[in-house]
Amino acid sequence: MAALRKEDDNDIHLHYEDDLNTLQTSLSGHGPRHETMVVVDRDDDLASLRSKLESSRAPRVVVEIPSSAKILREGLEFRVLRRLQRELGADMVLVIGDSGRRAMAKENGFARVYPSISSYRRGRVAIPLHQGAAVPFTDPEEFNPATSIGKLGALVGFALLMLVGAIAYFALPVATVTVYAEPRALSRDVEVVVELGGPPMDVTAQWLSGQLAEAQVTVQDSIALKDVPASPNPSGFEAGSQVTVEAREALRNRLMEQANGRLGQQLRTSLPANHSMPEASIRTEIVSERYDHDIGERVDTLSGTLEMKATAVGFSNDNFNRLVQSIWSQEVPRNYRVADGPNLTPPAVVVAEPRHTTLRVRASGRLQSDLNTDSLVNAVRGHSMEEANRQLGGMTVGTRPPGVTIWPEWADRAYRVQVQTSPDPARPSQIGGNQADR
Repeated sequence: MAALRKEDDNDIHLHYEDDLNTLQTSLSGHGPRHETMVVVDRDDDLASLRSKLESSRAPRVVVEIPSSAKILREGLEFRVLRRLQRELGADMVLVIGDSGRRAMAKENGFARVYPSISSYRRGRVAIPLHQGAAVPFTDPEEFNPATSIGKLGALVGFALLMLVGAIAYFALPVATVTVYAEPRALSRDVEVVVELGGPPMDVTAQWLSGQLAEAQVTVQDSIALKDVPASPNPSGFEAGSQVTVEAREALRNRLMEQANGRLGQQLRTSLPANHSMPEASIRTEIVSERYDHDIGERVDTLSGTLEMKATAVGFSNDNFNRLVQSIWSQEVPRNYRVADGPNLTPPAVVVAEPRHTTLRVRASGRLQSDLNTDSLVNAVRGHSMEEANRQLGGMTVGTRPPGVTIWPEWADRAYRVQVQTSPDPARPSQIGGNQADR
């Protein structure tokens, strides 16, 4: 209240604009001469809060802690604030809108905690105004926090509840229904056309978008004419001392081998790590070739420079696998599901042209007949062994009627049922499948 004026220790003077509310507030113990309002800003830390509190000269400090404040979120910080209150010898009131923080403040020794300024104004009791008034204080070191469940207690209680539920669940009798289902193999060749441009993939057209890779290199090398193998020389050139057609061809082959190696490396590097590039899709072209001596010149060494460029078509391995799996899955018969796979062989190149490549891959996997687990569970749950076997015997599932067992053996019925598939003992070459708990 800026209108209040302090003339001495016990007198209160009002400004000519003050009203009865101002007078009531002053007489009830509020106002600048009785208390100081300190608002904790969002970015305040304990050090800046201490500076604000130390600048207060009133006997009471009202600390407003908004929800956005980064400090005073832990019990340790509230205990530090209690110690600071003891050092300053101030009567401290906390105004906290967050109910969780209010509970934490009370647990750590602050008795005067309010949810808003208005509730504080209505509920507080005036303190003596004479000098030397004692400020009630409980030492943080001697303070025993109030009993409260808190977040940790709630988590511990929830964990104990889940543990008791799990023990009760696994202690109940369980019936296991074993279905002797015959797996079925599905293998087929899948051809995929990889072509530049377009959408990532088209399952109907068995088409996959490719990515163009380009590279260009220049290589240099030389060859000693004496190292060129001797051959019939009808032109009369002296082998080992004159440039022959064979010598230049040998140097040219060496240059092309080096260029092809470097081009292949650059093409692969230009593609993402999860891409493949069939060797058959690489197309090379000689840009230029130069030699420092002509055929017939008498020299000891022949040097040459070869410039080549190459293009290739790459594709995403992930998109390729997804496309092949989608095409293969179209062959899964009705009432069957995929139990394993498909497994793919390395793709082979069928057709390789400058802008598209056709690849062939063999996809193989295992199928399992799709079980109606609901009917199996309903036939067993809550029924005796005799009744369950009678109902299961009338079902056409797998290669023979399903079997049922109950654990523990003393139980005559169970309400927890699990269904599993198993190979038929009469067909040892078959492989079992998956298990589901219901």
